[in-house]
Amino acid sequence: MVLDAHMETILDFWSDKGQKTSNILNGNSMAPLIRHGDTVVIKHGRNNIYIGDIVVYKGAEKICAHRFITTREKSGETRFVLKGDNRIFFDPHIAREQIIGKIVEAKGKNGDLRFDAAFWMGINYILAKFSYVSGMCHAADSRYWEITDRIIRIISKIVLNGNSFWDVLLRIIAKTSRMMCAVKKMLVKFKGRENGVNQ
Repeated sequence: MVLDAHMETILDFWSDKGQKTSNILNGNSMAPLIRHGDTVVIKHGRNNIYIGDIVVYKGAEKICAHRFITTREKSGETRFVLKGDNRIFFDPHIAREQIIGKIVEAKGKNGDLRFDAAFWMGINYILAKFSYVSGMCHAADSRYWEITDRIIRIISKIVLNGNSFWDVLLRIIAKTSRMMCAVKKMLVKFKGRENGVNQ
């Protein structure tokens, strides 16, 4: 999506007010956790952005939603390092002014995910650390990470039947999320029946 001046003004207004908006995600860069067609809720604002949050930001030509991995200092300015879970490389580092907000909820094939809950804040932090290692494994200028990547690939072939550790981890988290949603629905139904019997 190309941003015009009118849209930039609206996004800045929402950021100042901390508004939440609902949007349909386009693309699979955050798969398998969030997939193409899932509905996401964005909390607008540039404050309270933590490692692991899925940050929505203004890229060069479109709006993107990728995981916040770490920060870097460049010319005395703090830059944010982001990466899609389903991407190999880091995004170009962004300035705080490019941040629109963060995804706090996603509804789709993996159920209803609330990323502002303590459970998801912990999982997102862990995913950010794995994503950092994954991204560094593909950095051409690092011999250490090249060796680490080879070791991970060998272990993956032996232990994980050729699947990458990252893929297996994301699949486990997605399945766990679906199971938690199913259990939650069963508990709600059970509670409803229990209340109906007692009345």
